[in-house]
Amino acid sequence: MTSVKSVLVFLTCTALLACCTSQPPSHTSRPDQTVSRYDRSHLRLSFTTIAVDRKLEMCITVGGGKPVCNIMKDGFTASGVIVDKTPKHFDVLTANHICEDHVGTLEKTRRIGDVVYKGVGTTTIAVTDYTGHKFDKEITEVVGVDTSKDGDLCLVRVKENTDDLSIQAAQLANQPPRYGDSVFNVGAPHSVHSDSAPLIFHGIFAGSPDTRDIYIVTSYTQPGSSGSGVFTIDGKLFMMIHEYTPQLEHGAGKGATLANVRKFLCEHVIATSKPRFLCGASQ
Repeated sequence: MTSVKSVLVFLTCTALLACCTSQPPSHTSRPDQTVSRYDRSHLRLSFTTIAVDRKLEMCITVGGGKPVCNIMKDGFTASGVIVDKTPKHFDVLTANHICEDHVGTLEKTRRIGDVVYKGVGTTTIAVTDYTGHKFDKEITEVVGVDTSKDGDLCLVRVKENTDDLSIQAAQLANQPPRYGDSVFNVGAPHSVHSDSAPLIFHGIFAGSPDTRDIYIVTSYTQPGSSGSGVFTIDGKLFMMIHEYTPQLEHGAGKGATLANVRKFLCEHVIATSKPRFLCGASQ
């Protein structure tokens, strides 16, 4: 009987261990005391969502006949992080694939055989801060882009008096975290977020792959997370997510490195703010 009980206890413990260790550590491991004590509430102040709305008139012409047209509307959302704030405007860092071919007048024509497809329309970007306040799309503009695969950065400027806004620009880290350090990702995967309480995910910094100049974190990342900021344990921005990797950690995030983010901001943010980005510093 004793041996049977021992076997049952062993099998039970083994099953429990297998169950726990088979799950992603970012979701099941208990945060260490440093993570538990850290006040993450101020990270929401720099969070934004970005809505892209497109209105397109699609026309099809067969041979020399009369074009047949139809109005199409679509859109999508992404995340963003405020990186600069002045009395008259603030700047939001997001992913360039959100901005690319999605801002301003759009006109494309394609011919297949004797059929001509033509699309003419406009696309706008609207920014909403962490409180749920949506800024008029007419006061937003794209002021800088990085079209490289590893950069994929876009800077959106919102021309608004900021005196009465509770938003806050994120502070840029002096250096990236160490491999295995805890990090926080503030974003809106699948457009899920609540006013005044954006989602903050705990993850682990996994460094850079050998083949690309990017960072990888195990923090939960899904479509809609593009443009979300990733912060060190002391709340400093060091990365911006621009793609997710579903085969890693059920949706790990890849994104622009601190060096690329700093270089981009130093090129496009107003001169008076550049010193706080340590422009010219190497990583």
